[in-house]
Amino acid sequence: MTTAQEQVQMVFDDEVVFQAQIEILADDRVHVVVSGSVDLWSESQFSEVLDAAAALRPGALVVDLRGVDFLSASSLRHLIRVRDVARGRGLDFVVHSPPAGIVRWLLAQYVILPAHADH
Repeated sequence: MTTAQEQVQMVFDDEVVFQAQIEILADDRVHVVVSGSVDLWSESQFSEVLDAAAALRPGALVVDLRGVDFLSASSLRHLIRVRDVARGRGLDFVVHSPPAGIVRWLLAQYVILPAHADH
């Protein structure tokens, strides 16, 4: 069973340019599903959604970036900060399907492990 907890959207010229949704799963996992561009205009919403998901203290926090077409350097720092908070609380932290352009950076920062680099 999946329950949507929170959803954030940013619209420009009637087009959704950023969307993030927290999904609470029955197996003590929380998914944050992100799509669009995570840039200067949307990074604060991205950060708030990640913080809200981590505050739920699930057994695992999964950030699904499959629908992301751009992720700014500043947004990557938010992702690392939430990873550190989650791990500090003893939560599993997983980045699912990161955009190809940032996989090497995520590997270098130990945000993902080589086995998770395939998408």
